[in-house]
Amino acid sequence: MDHRWACLTLFLVLLADTARGQAGPSGPRRVCENQRLSISCPAGQQINIVSALYGRTTGAFCPSGPIRTTNCRSSTSLTRVRTSCQGKPTCSVSASNSVFGDPCVGTHKYLEVSSTCIPGPSGPRRVCENQRLSISCPAGQQINIVSALYGRTTGAFCPSGPIRTTNCRSSTSLTRVRTSCQGKPTCSVSASNSVFGDPCVGTHKYLEVSSTCIPSKRMVEARETLQDLRDVLLDLEEAVEIEQETRELEDMAEDVDMAEDAEKEVRELEEIEENAGMAAEDDE
Repeated sequence: MDHRWACLTLFLVLLADTARGQAGPSGPRRVCENQRLSISCPAGQQINIVSALYGRTTGAFCPSGPIRTTNCRSSTSLTRVRTSCQGKPTCSVSASNSVFGDPCVGTHKYLEVSSTCIPGPSGPRRVCENQRLSISCPAGQQINIVSALYGRTTGAFCPSGPIRTTNCRSSTSLTRVRTSCQGKPTCSVSASNSVFGDPCVGTHKYLEVSSTCIPSKRMVEARETLQDLRDVLLDLEEAVEIEQETRELEDMAEDVDMAEDAEKEVRELEEIEENAGMAAEDDE
């Protein structure tokens, strides 16, 4: 047990170094069933949900209610928390069956969420028609496209060409930019009619994109694996404590047995002495 525990601890340390990457998530936050979990980020930043669990994978947290299993999680955990919190400066989520469903009836559950605070969308970046727009993120992060526009909604940008309207946009703007950039560390998109179509013939257009950088899928998976292994470590700690308590109880039981045996021997000796005394009296 001690050898396996030491190996697992070492593995957790190594994995944590890998998963840390850019500014990693704070340690998971937890609330017990029927409580609320609140998350907030500093001004200018927004919430990025890394992982979420509603259910129970260890007996170490929220032990006040009945625990019939430590192997249950709601399949809607991540989706529901991201719907409530992703991209917002603050949020609050109820740890309840009404939100997530009940993955293990009769077991007292908890909500566990890991999150980071990431910069809000930077000011839109623009390039004029027939130029290229490039986007990149730091190592361990990937591009998240927030909005995109190919067309023209103002005369303030790229005024060098003819402007017949300031009310046009390609309906494929967001789809095409996300196809080229979403989830990648770097990308480049051509601001051209060949990519987006021509939403306003005869007007000089531009491409305008807002984006953020978020932890990459690989980083998120590593952090989720790390949390799962932390839960395993907690269960091992519980098992060690139970084993120690069991040994202590066995030692106590052994002491009791020895005391009872000694008491029995004393009684037998007393009986022998008593019988010997009675025999001596009879001889007299």
